[in-house]
Amino acid sequence: MSDEITGANLEAVDYGVKIFKLRDGIFKQIGIPENYTITHINRQRVKDPKDVVDFFSRYKGRVLLYGFTSSKQEMPLSFIM
Repeated sequence: MSDEITGANLEAVDYGVKIFKLRDGIFKQIGIPENYTITHINRQRVKDPKDVVDFFSRYKGRVLLYGFTSSKQEMPLSFIM
């Protein structure tokens, strides 16, 4: 799934939603690395790319992303939308 708001392609994987093919968009602005996998957004488990797109298209406020990089290193991210 390609999304204009996040500026990335999103794919459901076993552990969450993988981000790849980063372009200009929210994810590039906040510094999410290529092939990052989101497992939780604000402590809510995510498994479907649509959930990620829906969240970022309407949420305002503090965001806490939990996930890991392509090298399986945990990398929580916190920012304000």
